[in-house]
Amino acid sequence: MRTFLSRFNMRRTSVICVALAAITLAPTANAEYPEKPIRLIVGFSAGGGTDSIARSVAAFLHEDLGMPGVVINKTGAGSMVAVKFFNTQKPDGYTLFVQSGASGLIGYLRGKSAMNPFTDMKLIGVLGTLKPALCVPTSSPFKTAQDVIDAAKKAPGKLRWGHSGRGSTNNAAGLLFIQANKLDVKDVPTKGGSKARGLIVNKQVDFGFIGAHLLTGFQSKVRCLGLTTATRDGVMKQIPTFKEQNLAYGEVTTPMMVLAHKSLDDAKYNKLVAALGNLAKKKGFKNFVKRAGLGVSYLAPKDGMDYYSQLCQNLKPVIADTFKSDQIQNCP
Repeated sequence: MRTFLSRFNMRRTSVICVALAAITLAPTANAEYPEKPIRLIVGFSAGGGTDSIARSVAAFLHEDLGMPGVVINKTGAGSMVAVKFFNTQKPDGYTLFVQSGASGLIGYLRGKSAMNPFTDMKLIGVLGTLKPALCVPTSSPFKTAQDVIDAAKKAPGKLRWGHSGRGSTNNAAGLLFIQANKLDVKDVPTKGGSKARGLIVNKQVDFGFIGAHLLTGFQSKVRCLGLTTATRDGVMKQIPTFKEQNLAYGEVTTPMMVLAHKSLDDAKYNKLVAALGNLAKKKGFKNFVKRAGLGVSYLAPKDGMDYYSQLCQNLKPVIADTFKSDQIQNCP
């Protein structure tokens, strides 16, 4: 009898183990999304505006989705290295792209992008807008943007200026200012806004174009002389605009966009849209972003794409003229 029971228990145990194994190995298609952290790909180095937005999202994502975000920096070519990397990832909702909208458009319009932002990506939402600014070291003799213009014209080819990489928003903003004022200066590219700020702080350039928010914490080392926009920044309100100073410039701003692959299924996509919309309303998130010198101005997917399409139309003639290319892509 004891032998029979032992055999029975062993057999029952085996059945249970097989059943548990089947459950463990069963597909998790019906599991709740997300089941693991979500990667946020950024095309610029740590410390810049795009990176700051991504890290803010990563810090709060768990409050709505139950899983944290992890920022992955893939620098180079005005964020096109990151776009190429993002294009190779599975469209499963576990890899998203945090993009400087203008940088993405510049790469796309020039035919340098591995993805069409209008047909290959889904916009989850826009969290804010970055405004490029002309800045100098605080020890610089230049007190106004006009001082920079005058000095450059007195010594053609002598002044050096820094930016966050050729093809970036700040590069385009600087080029438009330089062309509008007919300046002959040498550019010094880097791989991100914080590194461009470093060029200014360390006096390796005479001036630079960086996001206005990067003045945060560096007011004793960096002085910003003008914004490439018609209105002042909502956080860095002390920086005058080029328009106020009656200077020639090309208006450039960039939306901070969170994107997914176009083929991401609707259930996951809608969950991400709702989460980002909730995130933008949270006081804690807004305060976190403000510490980086940024403001939150949320746009839902439809409004964000309308804004993005118009930005494409505005940038297209500028990019064609600036980069002298006959390969300019079309806007929707």
